[in-house]
Amino acid sequence: MGLPGAKRSFDRYLGARLRAARLRLFGHGLLAIGVLAGTAVLGAAWALGGVTLASVTVKIGLAACCVAVFLAGLGHLIWRPWRRLRDRQTLCRELEREESFANVLVAAEEACRRPDRWRGADAVGAELVRRLFALAAGMADRIELGRLLPLPWAARTLVAAVLLAAIVAGALSSFPERLRSGLDRLRRPWVVETYAPEAGLYLSAGPTEVVAGQSAQLTALDFGTGHQPVVCEVRSGSGLWNPVPCAPDPLVRPAPCRRVLARLEEVRESFAFRFRRDGLTTGTGRVAVRHPPLLTVLAAQIFPPAYTGLPPQRLPRVPSYLEVLAGSRLEWRGQVNHPVRRAAAVTSTGDTLAFGIEDGVVSGEVFVRESFSYSLFLQDEHGLENGSRLRYELAVIPDLDPIAGLQPLAENDGLLPLAEDLRLLA
Repeated sequence: MGLPGAKRSFDRYLGARLRAARLRLFGHGLLAIGVLAGTAVLGAAWALGGVTLASVTVKIGLAACCVAVFLAGLGHLIWRPWRRLRDRQTLCRELEREESFANVLVAAEEACRRPDRWRGADAVGAELVRRLFALAAGMADRIELGRLLPLPWAARTLVAAVLLAAIVAGALSSFPERLRSGLDRLRRPWVVETYAPEAGLYLSAGPTEVVAGQSAQLTALDFGTGHQPVVCEVRSGSGLWNPVPCAPDPLVRPAPCRRVLARLEEVRESFAFRFRRDGLTTGTGRVAVRHPPLLTVLAAQIFPPAYTGLPPQRLPRVPSYLEVLAGSRLEWRGQVNHPVRRAAAVTSTGDTLAFGIEDGVVSGEVFVRESFSYSLFLQDEHGLENGSRLRYELAVIPDLDPIAGLQPLAENDGLLPLAEDLRLLA
């Protein structure tokens, strides 16, 4: 075989190996992407098919996750491996790195690609090049791609594909409607879904708790048309039902129903509610009102310094301005309207003095050394905090040195009597 024949033979073998290597990578990448994307789609379809009403946000989010998994797999499992073997030169280098071919394949590939550098100047040079091609062609013919260029995670990918196929087959046989519904929602995630019960009037999802003083919005779904408008009624305890103005929601018009809104401002106590129209009455909904913690009574006891010999002073109610002798110990004791989990005195400078809590009673103490202002902070088990907080001022009376003096009485006229006593006030 002459030089041209040897070159063609090597070029043919090398090209066949390159195509086979890239096809193996492409097939493995497709299988791995199928496993990853199939798992994501199956999980999303199972989740969406198990709910009665799925929001557009959730559906678009799950669909976007499935697309992101597919695109990530496409880039990491097909594009990057494909680019890794983008030409014959990289294939020869990969084969040489995995198993030494004495650089014969690399040299022969370069001789095909750069004939100007490997052109024999005489018969001896041409014969050496021909032998190089013949040796390289023989090596290329014996290359085992599975051994030299193994696929990453090939066995695990195959096992995962078989397992996924079995799961899909089992789900399709046992829960076909759920998967069909989930896949249809993934296919059109932008579709707004609405309830489709029988014609009638139904309560819609709404608040079950509100904070005292806040507003509560009550909603109902009206399936059908009537001669009279929808009326909302509320009551507290066992009182009478009182009508509340309501109107259709102008922003939401999902066919085949209308959404009706009623709004209660500054709710102060728990209540029940319902909607009526043309003899139809919804079920009764209930809203509990949570009141923020409130300090009902704040008493104090002042213990003056021991050197004064003064007894403790009890204050049934702490005034907003209080004077205390320096070195005194001040104890607070307060009652709250319901149990709290945190209580503290917060000074105007941001310092915090934690209070003890026991059986609805908060208590704390401080040794008074300087004047400060403070307010009481309360937080209950639901995270509600007391709103408007009264500011207390605590003024310190300094401990001064004793002062003594004599003062004349008003009855003294300044004249010294001859036979009478002089009266002075000390």
